[in-house]
Amino acid sequence: MDNIMVKFSCLGIALSLITLGLAHDALSSPVPIDFSNESEMVGFYTSGHYNIEVPKFSKISAKYKHENQDKDLTLFSLKEENTELNLKKQDQFTKGYNPVYNKNYTGFSGAIGYSGGGLRIELEGAFTKFDVDKQKYKFQDNHRYFALAKGDTLTTTKNPTPPPPPPGDNNAYNYITAKNEGLSIISLTLNACYDMIIGNSYLIPSACIGIGKGVTNFLGATNIKTIYKAKLGFGFLLSPKTIIFVNGYYVKVPDDAFKNVSIQYQHELAADPKHIEPVILFNADYYGGEIGLRFIL
Repeated sequence: MDNIMVKFSCLGIALSLITLGLAHDALSSPVPIDFSNESEMVGFYTSGHYNIEVPKFSKISAKYKHENQDKDLTLFSLKEENTELNLKKQDQFTKGYNPVYNKNYTGFSGAIGYSGGGLRIELEGAFTKFDVDKQKYKFQDNHRYFALAKGDTLTTTKNPTPPPPPPGDNNAYNYITAKNEGLSIISLTLNACYDMIIGNSYLIPSACIGIGKGVTNFLGATNIKTIYKAKLGFGFLLSPKTIIFVNGYYVKVPDDAFKNVSIQYQHELAADPKHIEPVILFNADYYGGEIGLRFIL
């Protein structure tokens, strides 16, 4: 999955560079420009964008199914002052888990589409990643781990089954653990846009709405989710076929359930069910800003 994301980012950078090259050729033309000729803005186009994005995430909650009923899991985070990573010691945890996510300063996206001189239709691909902030954690990756317990406290009991051979022990726990390496999304959206072309003005206000699919990677699980996108901004005509633009946008991910997440069993669970498949509930909406170039072919 990480290799796919790296390749997608490289593709976005390449598309941006190609767009810049095409724009340079257009700007070097000695032919006088008539900005009032709206028909010059009609045709297929390509664009490349640099994105800065801010998460608008909710707290994480979790549940599992037992005897056809949904049961809540209580979340615990490792203590910031811990000087080691030991997921088997209950005193290493504190109740509650509310990670802070960094802003994304390395977002890239690109689009291909058709402009009718006002209305535009485009297909946009984007890559987004929000990592977990280390905050005040002292030891390595302790900020990434959390526990999910079948109860309000973390407990250990003696397992009635025969003990395993040394160096194992005979304890059973009421919790499992997971590692949070952030959220990444590769998305493809179909956008409908409108450019408000005003006479001889160089400025072009614009608005877009879009719907598409996003491949998310969160807690080691890959899920495909429907996403919605809304944009508002303006462009500046460098030539009738070259536009530099700035947009603000909001991305909505209505499905907040993440399934098939990767979990670790420190020991056998003390009570039935001995194996659980938690569903993580997490609102993954975000907003951002972009600057880019659009070149009409």
